[in-house]
Amino acid sequence: MKSLTITITLLFLTVSASAQSCPDENHHHAIDLGLPSGTLWACCNVDAWAPEKWGGYYSWGEIEIGDNMGWNIPADIDNIAGTQYDVAHIKWGGSWVMPSKEQFEELLNNCKLEWTKVNGLRGCKLTSKVNGNSIFMPATYSLSSSEKSVDCDCAYWSSSQAFDISLKRRHAWRLFIDEGFFSSGDVGVFEKKWSIAIRPVCSSSSKTIKNSSATNLKDETQPSFPEGQQGLFQPSFPGGQQGLITWFSDNFNYPEEAEKLGIQGEVVISFIVEKDGSLSNISVLRSVHPLLDNEALRMVRKMPKWEPVKIEGIAVPVKLNFPIIFMLSK
Repeated sequence: MKSLTITITLLFLTVSASAQSCPDENHHHAIDLGLPSGTLWACCNVDAWAPEKWGGYYSWGEIEIGDNMGWNIPADIDNIAGTQYDVAHIKWGGSWVMPSKEQFEELLNNCKLEWTKVNGLRGCKLTSKVNGNSIFMPATYSLSSSEKSVDCDCAYWSSSQAFDISLKRRHAWRLFIDEGFFSSGDVGVFEKKWSIAIRPVCSSSSKTIKNSSATNLKDETQPSFPEGQQGLFQPSFPGGQQGLITWFSDNFNYPEEAEKLGIQGEVVISFIVEKDGSLSNISVLRSVHPLLDNEALRMVRKMPKWEPVKIEGIAVPVKLNFPIIFMLSK
């Protein structure tokens, strides 16, 4: 048995409670931890819409899940930050990049680590010893092909390639924080084939960086949302919630290979409902597996036009985060 659950409550930009040091819920933010290098740390992971969310899982050097680019990176490239192999830079733009081995070490040396939960999700809160600001890094598992590791720890890729002639550069540096054995954190080498999370960084000159996808919504000729009431303005699917449920029931296909492998979970698709109701900028905000991601993208791309939001009688584009839960029934 297989089923699809559609989370009907649509999210305008972001609606999760923010983690420590975020000024508002329009993630991502650049958090100043007062580090000697001036490095600012993102409040959330690549493909995550809130600090406590896992985001996408990438093998080292991948810019799209499953492309295995890391194996083809030239051995003379010691650091992929800001290059065509840097998923943080490709997806977020600006000065956002994957952190280096040295930046991970600086983070651990200048922060106090505390295991806690945000909105019920376990992870590590890193609080600056310099200025008291903090970031939350969710406990992300590691993936190798279709296998998920048992341990639930903080594992994050760096941009630094590890050099070992005997291993032909099959490894890269990563951050590892475990609640027990490595409670103080560790920066070590990890095989590139493993898929783990990415937490971007940027320079101190980019403190005001916000999510670049939201900039497409700004238009000085359009009316703005009344302060504090953004969540009340939502585009609607033809026929409302029932129409949405019926449409998904008629168009949903659980990927056969995913069913065989027992793959399930929540994929979040981000898109903009334009002024004419058409959908644009469709992308995976939270990934589970390419098989489920692609099916979720297929369904959203096939959707009819929505009813756009109107403020003072004028249609305005709105970005939505659309959760789709793929679930296998026993």
